[in-house]
Amino acid sequence: MQNQRIRVKRFYQLLRNEVNYDFIKTLDEGVKLPAQAFSETFLRHLLVTDDEVALVKNMAAELGLQSSDVQGFVNSMLEMGVLERFDEAENKKHERYDRQMLFWDTMQPASDYHENCLRQERLLKAHVAVLGIGGIGNYFALSLAASGIGKLSLVDGDTVETSNLSRQILFSAADLGNPKAEVAKQRLLLTNPDCQIETYREMVSTKHAFRSLVERLAPVDYLILSADQAVELPLWASDLRKAFNFKAVKCGYMGYQGLIGPVFGPDTPGYDELFQPWAGLIASQDETVKGYHARQAAPASSASNAIFANIACLEVLKDLSGTGNVNLMGKRLLFNLKTLEMRWG
Repeated sequence: MQNQRIRVKRFYQLLRNEVNYDFIKTLDEGVKLPAQAFSETFLRHLLVTDDEVALVKNMAAELGLQSSDVQGFVNSMLEMGVLERFDEAENKKHERYDRQMLFWDTMQPASDYHENCLRQERLLKAHVAVLGIGGIGNYFALSLAASGIGKLSLVDGDTVETSNLSRQILFSAADLGNPKAEVAKQRLLLTNPDCQIETYREMVSTKHAFRSLVERLAPVDYLILSADQAVELPLWASDLRKAFNFKAVKCGYMGYQGLIGPVFGPDTPGYDELFQPWAGLIASQDETVKGYHARQAAPASSASNAIFANIACLEVLKDLSGTGNVNLMGKRLLFNLKTLEMRWG
């Protein structure tokens, strides 16, 4: 067989007791290997060489076994997700994202490191647009850029204000009065200079303006609906999701309650089929109620925005990388920060 390199997956912690070698992934998940002479010999040899052929040959010679017996053990360890085959060149190519790729592998184990590389490469090819660079949009954009999304489009026509600074992490006091989209772009490029970032300094207030924006963004894989205005954004996105072949995720909050999701796209029901939208109800109110609605200010903190945005962002990254189940697909998570209770609704 062609020489290949193997190693114990690096996210495992290894402990030995009288009975087992415990390969520990989380407090709830891991793999046990009997603490016998064969296992001890294998782990000792693996510290000396990661050449699969040499390891099998040397072990077989030391223990007086057939190479096929040792190879069978190696194959079973690969199937259990304890070992992986890897290529050092791929290691170096994706060094920036090494820990993230380990994280993907804990969620959906692969027997070959190359499969993890493919996940990261899918992110590098993705285009995501963030509509609204406020509290939610700041954390979304930061995590997307840091995670290696290849292209980001930032859409916001507002400027940085003093009240933004307590919860919008990309901005500083020196940025007051400057366009949010441009300031965010410069900060994100410091985080990841390889990310291609485009800015759209505009507010999307009509359905026509939204369609015009989507036409300029296309092709786009995901829309992040993090703007608080216009309230019709999810409906407009829903109407265009099939024609332009994108997915969208809504993320917001009401006080200490996060409204995280849904993710919807060409293959899901429309937003108005999943949830009863408020846009029509708000539009039908009398002028007195509309006046109070216009005065409303959304309570928020840096910590709450970070929590809500990053739960949704992780789901988007899972989807784009092809890792694990997208739990928010067609569903919305309600997260109560006062009690730390979660429920679907």
